Amino acid sequence: MAIRGGLAEFSIPELLQLLALQQKTGVLALTHKNGLHHILFFWRGKILAAADRRRNNRHEFLAYLYQNQFFTKDQVESVEDISRSTGQDIFTVIIASGVMSRERLGEEMHRYAQRMMDELINWLDGSYEFSSGDEKSLPVHGLALHLNPEELVLESMRRADELATMQESMLGPDVLLAQVKNAPREPLPRECTIVLKLVDGTKSIQEICRISPLGDFVTYEAITELLGRQQIMVADSGDTKRMVLKRPKAAMSWSALFAILFVAAGSALLGIGLGPLIAESNRHGEWMNEGTAVRRAELQAEVAVQVESLRRTIRQ
Repeated sequence: MAIRGGLAEFSIPELLQLLALQQKTGVLALTHKNGLHHILFFWRGKILAAADRRRNNRHEFLAYLYQNQFFTKDQVESVEDISRSTGQDIFTVIIASGVMSRERLGEEMHRYAQRMMDELINWLDGSYEFSSGDEKSLPVHGLALHLNPEELVLESMRRADELATMQESMLGPDVLLAQVKNAPREPLPRECTIVLKLVDGTKSIQEICRISPLGDFVTYEAITELLGRQQIMVADSGDTKRMVLKRPKAAMSWSALFAILFVAAGSALLGIGLGPLIAESNRHGEWMNEGTAVRRAELQAEVAVQVESLRRTIRQ
């Protein structure tokens, strides 16, 4: 029995919670309005961390392993060839080949499912179709994790909140990043190594996130760590500075002009307007020494020059 609907009426978190509570077994197909497509396999309310063939007839999880530098291109092709010739699923082939241990493969399957959920919780438009079935209707996998969909959703929501905080308080998506010349050489986490290769001084954080295979949240975390390790820095846009320097001098705004006049007038009042009073006090109290009087006269002259300059600016 198939259940179909639109994501505008029934959100993905609500849909996953329903399937988990009812311990459903079957296949959930999710399609975004822009054409993106994900498939989740359920067994008694749990998600089997599996991906399906979609683009270019390549298993998406294999593409994930290649993009994240776990496999070389030759290794990916070898796994695909063995899987086709033997009929074994890719997970069985990977474990049997010894290229990746069962434990590490399980970790990456979990991370892949979490990254997929990070994307899915933001889908507001699209459609879903759940085809219920039994064990025979599901693909056979050499390694199945049986992930709790509710836990995946909660973790993705936490990541979304933390990502928003990083974007607002630390690094906006439009910030340009560049590698630090002569940065200290040190071992870096794999995620940092991947992101560092994408930083070239011309890409914004938003552009880096778009091409990063890690997803927005992990990419932002890697950027933060690279900044802390002084491997990258916020790019100093020299082109922008040169444009500002070459730009013709703009006319002074009236608000700025009035502010300068106000300061100058105040200085003139203190230096000139109050001069007679200070001089009078000097004659009677003799508290102002000769050096102070000379300095006051110099300040009066400087203020007079500034006021005359402003007057000429106004006349122009």
